[in-house]
Amino acid sequence: MKVLVAVASRHAATAEIAERIGAELRESLNEVFPTVQVDVRAIGTIADLDEYDAVLVGSAIYVGRWLKSARHFVAAHAGTLRRRPVWLFSSGPVGEPLAPQLEPPELTALTLACGAREHRLFAGRLRRADLQVGERVAVRAVHAEEGDYRDWDDISGWARQVADELVSNAVVAT
Repeated sequence: MKVLVAVASRHAATAEIAERIGAELRESLNEVFPTVQVDVRAIGTIADLDEYDAVLVGSAIYVGRWLKSARHFVAAHAGTLRRRPVWLFSSGPVGEPLAPQLEPPELTALTLACGAREHRLFAGRLRRADLQVGERVAVRAVHAEEGDYRDWDDISGWARQVADELVSNAVVAT
């Protein structure tokens, strides 16, 4: 079994989530599929999905939207994605309480286009020092709170749920 975790990340926080998901998938799937391969790759480095049995696509959320590269990736590969199990995840809400809790407006269309089984929204990280000038203005305008709000247990638990579903589907298929 070969699984791809494709990620669009601007300041590494979502890429770190993707790495955690990849590690959990490797560990969980290895129990049933000893030769499992889980690749975690930046969306801009992926040209072909044919070699993958399952795909997870993740994006950071900026100004309430998935990054353009992630939106384009799903649209460009929708036909291929529909022929395999797909999950989507996002990273973005920050603060106490987490805000915003709304899913990006394009998520329904993306989910339908690729046939995703689920979308999961994870809390994000905000470090003002990482931001460009325009991003700082947007963060200040919405009063976003600096800090790391990622829940690693939640992220790991979701990855294990995905692995369980992949194992269940593989057992049914054989």
